[in-house]
Amino acid sequence: MTVFAVACAVSVSVAQQSSNDVAFGGKLFLRFRATVGGLNPESRAIALQSRLTHVFTNLMARKYPLTVDVRLQRDVRVIYVAKVPFVTVTRNDASKNNTYVDLLTEIWSRNIATGVRAILCGHDEATKSGNMACPARTP
Repeated sequence: MTVFAVACAVSVSVAQQSSNDVAFGGKLFLRFRATVGGLNPESRAIALQSRLTHVFTNLMARKYPLTVDVRLQRDVRVIYVAKVPFVTVTRNDASKNNTYVDLLTEIWSRNIATGVRAILCGHDEATKSGNMACPARTP
């Protein structure tokens, strides 16, 4: 029941500005501008939304720890959420965003972590800690 409610909250709270944007927890956290691996920006946004649903419905049901990590794979950076490959950051992404791969990776991973915390803990708690665990609430 809780998983269903979280999954619904994820879909309802996604307010995209364009079909290339990915948002959750009421926060826009990245915008695809580049075609990568044969997927145009809109297709990448759709694929990421599918992964987001997977993370929250399947992994949260198992109480899997929600972590955000970055790994180097070949010449790209991959941002993982709960050990699931979430999004790839390439030179093409960085170029289309007028930045560098490492900086774009840092921005996207920070925004993803903040968005995940916003869903889990509520917006007020989302920026209080870099820790993914929600702070204990006092009665």
